[in-house]
Amino acid sequence: MLNNIFLLFIFPFMSGVFGWLMSNVLTEPNKIFYPLFNLLVNKWKLGDTHWLTMPTVACSYCIAGQSALWSYLALCYHYDTFSYDWMLHVWVIVAAIFSVEIINKRYL
Repeated sequence: MLNNIFLLFIFPFMSGVFGWLMSNVLTEPNKIFYPLFNLLVNKWKLGDTHWLTMPTVACSYCIAGQSALWSYLALCYHYDTFSYDWMLHVWVIVAAIFSVEIINKRYL
């Protein structure tokens, strides 16, 4: 029961918060991921919409989706209490992206 609540609600929200923090807060000047953002956007002149920049530092939706995608697979692979279900995997990704939208509407 607790595993289902974690996978359905808490885990996607945590992935969404991670994506939002990574792209909106931690890439500002004098923050921890600003050197990566500066390297990709300014030094390599890739811009904010490049295929490498978007899923790594520029797009909170992309980062949340990537985080949910890969961390759900790692969670199911490493812990026996979670069995892989592709519908649940899709739900976790969609809910993580939707949680970023909720955060954006609330705080931006």
